[in-house]
Amino acid sequence: MATTIRAYGETITTNMEIREICDKMRPQVEAATGKKYVKFIAIQYRRLDGGDGISYLIKVHVAEKAYIHVEIFQDLKEKVSLINVKEHQTKDSLIMFGEYSLPPEPATEEIQEMCDQVKPQVEKNTGNKYVEFIANEYRRQDDVDGINYLIKVHVGGEDDYIHLDVFRNLGGKVSLTNVQAHQTIHSPLEPF
Repeated sequence: MATTIRAYGETITTNMEIREICDKMRPQVEAATGKKYVKFIAIQYRRLDGGDGISYLIKVHVAEKAYIHVEIFQDLKEKVSLINVKEHQTKDSLIMFGEYSLPPEPATEEIQEMCDQVKPQVEKNTGNKYVEFIANEYRRQDDVDGINYLIKVHVGGEDDYIHLDVFRNLGGKVSLTNVQAHQTIHSPLEPF
């Protein structure tokens, strides 16, 4: 049986369909970045067709010498969702996602909700019941099928932490990939 490797296509100039999708997503992008853009012109994109829809990586011109990269998913019913925004890009920067973010960011309510969803799996994997289960910080890595998260979680005591590797697919389903027990506040949050 042959293995199919899915990858984004080559970078090409945007067409009217991509510009319309990008225009539709502008309010969400501005909300995500906390900025109002004077211009918002999609200039290039890469596309990945999947069984559940299409993922787009789009370079958007937002000021004289400023660009952002926007990752958007369009499902089979043509519902469009914002996946990620990368600011501080240049005209020549490649449209790519994939590395874990640095430095780790303080955990948000969204990160805590994901931790709460996987807590039963974590307890099963570690054999422990956690009274305290508070997300402390996280890193994220954008993937073609969703987002990988590395999350440092405080599980009690003065310095008792665990690291979680969590995946959220493009449809929003959250699953636990791995757990690293016996960590401290000073343990680096690295892929494991």
